[in-house]
Amino acid sequence: MRLGRAFAASLLMILCLISLALWAQESDPKTWPIVYQDDFEDPGSGWAVGETEQAGKAYVDGTYEIAVKEAHKWAYGSLSNKPTCLPRIR
Repeated sequence: MRLGRAFAASLLMILCLISLALWAQESDPKTWPIVYQDDFEDPGSGWAVGETEQAGKAYVDGTYEIAVKEAHKWAYGSLSNKPTCLPRIR
């Protein structure tokens, strides 16, 4: 019985991946709606700025720069004043 469930789960995952690959091939990015756009000219547009141990984030000459301080590490910028679709847990 266990082997049957594992096989069914694997088959379902493979079918989902194939469907996703086929959808991606047929989808034209030029037709996708723009969800958010920023030219980074206004430092008050809401992107996080400042320094942490891992990275520095700042608006510089119409760009948003993230300077990662250590090799093989990563950092990201976030909109601090924009609504998000993520649930808040209290």
